[in-house]
Amino acid sequence: MGKSNVAVYPKVLGELETLELVLAGKSIARYGDGEMNHVMGRKNISQVADPKLTVEIAALLTDPPKSCLVGIPTMNPAGKQTWLKYAPSYARFLNPKVKYVSAFISRPDSAPWIATPEYFDKVESLWRGQKVTLVGNGVRSLKPDFLRSHDADVNFVECPYRDAYSKIDDLERQCLQATRRVILCAGPTATVLAARLARKGFHAVDLGHIGMYWRQYTQPFVKSE
Repeated sequence: MGKSNVAVYPKVLGELETLELVLAGKSIARYGDGEMNHVMGRKNISQVADPKLTVEIAALLTDPPKSCLVGIPTMNPAGKQTWLKYAPSYARFLNPKVKYVSAFISRPDSAPWIATPEYFDKVESLWRGQKVTLVGNGVRSLKPDFLRSHDADVNFVECPYRDAYSKIDDLERQCLQATRRVILCAGPTATVLAARLARKGFHAVDLGHIGMYWRQYTQPFVKSE
C-alpha cells in the first residue's frame, strides 16, 4: 500500500515550555489564523494581501532561523475547539523537520491553563526592570505606558494599526538602532519582523494581542487579593 499524500499536523510544544525557551533568549514568531491567511495569499482584518508578505511569511514558516522559534496553533483538544477544523489545511504549509512551538503563549482564550498569576508574572519579566523596544500601535495590545508602569524603560516604535507591512523596512531600521530586546504587537508584520531581528542578534518576542487579554485575565487575581 502506498503512502498517504495527506499532510499530518505536527506535535507542538506546549505554552509553558515555549515561554521558558523565550525567557532563555529565543526569539519567537507566532502564527494564528490571520498569519496563516497570508501564507495562503489572503488578507486578514488588519493587513491587506501583499505578495511580498506572502513569500516572506510562508518561507519563515518552513525554514526559520535557528535563533527564532515558530509558534503555531497547538490543536490541543483541551483548548479552544474551533482551531481543530484548521489542522488539515494548515498542515499542508508546514515542514515536518521543524520543531514547532505554541503560538498561544499570549492567548489564554485558546490555552486557558495559562491564565494564572505565576504565568503572567513570567511574561512580565520580559520587560520588568529592563530596557525594551515596543513595536505596536497601542490600539488593542500592549502600550508603552503599561510597560512603564511595570518598571520598564521603553523605546516605542509606533506602527500603523492597518497594513503595517508596508512600513516594515522602516520599522526594522528603528529597531536596529534601539535596545536588543524587542516586544512586537503588530499582527503579521510582527511575525516576519521577529525573524528579521533574530537573524541580526536581537531578542524579538511576538506577543500579539496579549495586552487585550492582560486585564481580562489578570483582573480576577487582583480582585481576589
